[in-house]
Amino acid sequence: MTDQSAAIETVKTAIAATSDPEMNRDLRNTLIMVVYEGFAFLPGYVRWAPGGNSVKQNEARDFARRAIATRDTGSAPAEPAADRDGGGGE
Repeated sequence: MTDQSAAIETVKTAIAATSDPEMNRDLRNTLIMVVYEGFAFLPGYVRWAPGGNSVKQNEARDFARRAIATRDTGSAPAEPAADRDGGGGE
């Protein structure tokens, strides 16, 4: 398991353990940013921009949603498509 995978699992577990909507929002945002940082090796990578709407930020959001949705089923979501747009954030 990679450091990123371990971080994703830790955040998913924390999300499952809390019913506080504000805490869940913060944890979800943390998970999204952890996934996004996994794109750091791609050419053209740029750091996370708050409120940003890049293709890569959307991929990170989609992956996080799938990870959270599948946490109770035991099935892992597909890895984000790291090279779908040729790399890097916009």
